[in-house]
Amino acid sequence: MSSVVKVLPSRRVRGASRVSSKNQVTLPVEVLRASGIEVGDLLFARAAGPGAIVLERPEATLGTIAGSMSGIYQGFSIDELRNEWN
Repeated sequence: MSSVVKVLPSRRVRGASRVSSKNQVTLPVEVLRASGIEVGDLLFARAAGPGAIVLERPEATLGTIAGSMSGIYQGFSIDELRNEWN
């Protein structure tokens, strides 16, 4: 009984990755560092044309809106609000 084994070239190209049989890709560490992406970050993938995929980290929602409503609660005292329940 013989089996056929696909042999891939062993030559590595700096900055290149190969798609695995499970559709997985390992990203070069230089690319991750330059983009600011870290272990555990959530990434969204989208097609950007033939042969191009874009990975994007979503914006932090809280960071986007924090401080955007200053001045709405003028004259507001958190201590007075807390004391209302005593």
